[in-house]
Amino acid sequence: MNINEKFKVGDIVLGIITNVTTFGAFVEISEGLEGLVHKNELIKNVREYKIGDEITVEIISFDSEKKKLSLKEVEKNSESYDLEREELNVTIKDRIQNINNYS
Repeated sequence: MNINEKFKVGDIVLGIITNVTTFGAFVEISEGLEGLVHKNELIKNVREYKIGDEITVEIISFDSEKKKLSLKEVEKNSESYDLEREELNVTIKDRIQNINNYS
């Protein structure tokens, strides 16, 4: 599978840990496609993870030629992450229920 066809840098995906080492955890994000989350990019201590754990990761870089994929763990519901990385284009429609004049 060509990683460029399915993923891009910045994508947030759910992965499964396939191996844990002293320097990080290998995470499969798609069948046959796994990358390294370096221990500095993990939320918890590397010793707290085990094979089969599901974690949410961000793709921080990949090299198709070298078949190298670097990942970073992110919190599942990180609102601050969404605000930092997503363009806000929001329209809010509501009805005014009360107007107070405080002058």
